Amino acid sequence: METEWNGIMEHTVETGKILAMDTSTKTLACAIVEKGQVIQASHSAAERNHALKLIPIVQELLALENIASKDLDGIAVGIGPGSYTGVRVGVTAAKTLAWTLDKPVAAVSSLYALALTGAAQAESVIQDLPEHAKLIVYPMMDARRGQVYTGSFAGGREKLLRLIRHQDELAALEEGLIRQREDEIILFEKIVMQAADQLQAESDVHILFAGETSPQQEAIEAIQAAHADRVHLMPCEIHAGWIGRAGELLLRQGKTTPAHQLEPNYAQLTEAETKLKAREQAASEPS
Repeated sequence: METEWNGIMEHTVETGKILAMDTSTKTLACAIVEKGQVIQASHSAAERNHALKLIPIVQELLALENIASKDLDGIAVGIGPGSYTGVRVGVTAAKTLAWTLDKPVAAVSSLYALALTGAAQAESVIQDLPEHAKLIVYPMMDARRGQVYTGSFAGGREKLLRLIRHQDELAALEEGLIRQREDEIILFEKIVMQAADQLQAESDVHILFAGETSPQQEAIEAIQAAHADRVHLMPCEIHAGWIGRAGELLLRQGKTTPAHQLEPNYAQLTEAETKLKAREQAASEPS
């Protein structure tokens, strides 16, 4: 039986091979994931060429595994936020493939995938945390003018280590890193203030800034100086494997998005991007 909630179709999907993609940043990330394991992946920094390179990369990965596109069990796509132009490339491709192949599609927060990537790459940091420590992860994408695209996610040390070390266990993913704050665009100085309040309020809290951290390096170093070894830094790019794992969990839970309803999450558009989107919508309307 299918039910619909907030535009998401709830119909459990028996997952096998999942095509995962994200184009929200300068990195074009694509992978094939099966039962939580990455069996093929490609990550390339080609921001201006995502639209040209995405489908050929998908075809290459499928060919390497001798998988026909019709034999995929589902599609997972990062829906942003991030670059307006970049995000829509991946979403449009996923929408087209899902519609053409009649496959279920899972919409994954690109920031959630970035938080998972950062946590996985910070395994040694998490290993060294006190047993009952709580880690709050702030994934970061530069939004210019002192702003970042971010959200926040939290997890305990033991559950995070299980998530990282048992990536084929979707239960570990579901329980490992829990959303605390919705995706948004915000001045980074406000995030620093929030993180400082969290560190002051709870002695077992640690903070991890993950992703595109270099534009905010000075502010991060300042909060690190104030809170010694409780603030951690992990520069990284989204790994498509985490898009695939998160998508696989959504598909198994039946939280699929109808292809025609799949839309990017822009969080908030710049003035130029707002005007561009308005022109595109006007051009697509019948005269």
